[in-house]
Amino acid sequence: MEDVTAQLLWIGLSEERAKQTIKNEALTKLLLELIAILRKGGNSDEVLARDVGKLVFLAATTTKAQIRQHLPLVLEYLASKKIDSEAKLAAATEFLLVNPTSVDIQQFEQSAGVGLTVTQQQIADTVKAQIEKNRSELLEKRYRFGLGCILGDLRKDKILRFADGKAIKAEVDAQVLALLGPKNESDNAKPKKEPKEGNKENMKAVDAAVKEEECKDIVELLNQLSRRRGELQNRRLRDHAQHDEAAL
Repeated sequence: MEDVTAQLLWIGLSEERAKQTIKNEALTKLLLELIAILRKGGNSDEVLARDVGKLVFLAATTTKAQIRQHLPLVLEYLASKKIDSEAKLAAATEFLLVNPTSVDIQQFEQSAGVGLTVTQQQIADTVKAQIEKNRSELLEKRYRFGLGCILGDLRKDKILRFADGKAIKAEVDAQVLALLGPKNESDNAKPKKEPKEGNKENMKAVDAAVKEEECKDIVELLNQLSRRRGELQNRRLRDHAQHDEAAL
């Protein structure tokens, strides 16, 4: 057990995380296999580089059975830092899932963003273009504008999809602040929820329909009472007639 813990610590896990991981036998077995591959590849560092170890653990926890045979290839790129971010690892995994049997290395590297470095200037320029695209709506709604759509479009960008998500979010926040200025009282106030005109009309129609049904129910009830009274009256007349005949 101590040897297993030591090996998990080697990839940068904390002692607590290592203890929790050991409880998952399948994951632990896979991690030990990956560690063995890394060590066999000549990595004799006392402790694996933290950024590499983090991605190795992520690769083990997110891999799928149909591409597990390609993990040694992924490890090679992680160890050499050719795949150096979660975004690139995710893109590599996605490529392998689409091509589980045969891997074209050139296409694999292109899909995983190997050798691609996203600069802060590229992030700033792409964010600026998105801010300009939504400028009028941002000025109208200010901080009530949902930035999720902007961030979503940025993550789809062929370059920024490999950028650090935190760096993108920080740049968006900075440019929105530059455009709108600090939040004011109206930005912090809770918006009043007023029923839409269409909803009002719908509610009126529903109320009218309910009232109509209620009226129908009342009319039907009155008709039933009327029929009941008529039946009782006819029964009394028959009883009187039978009584009179018996008296004769």
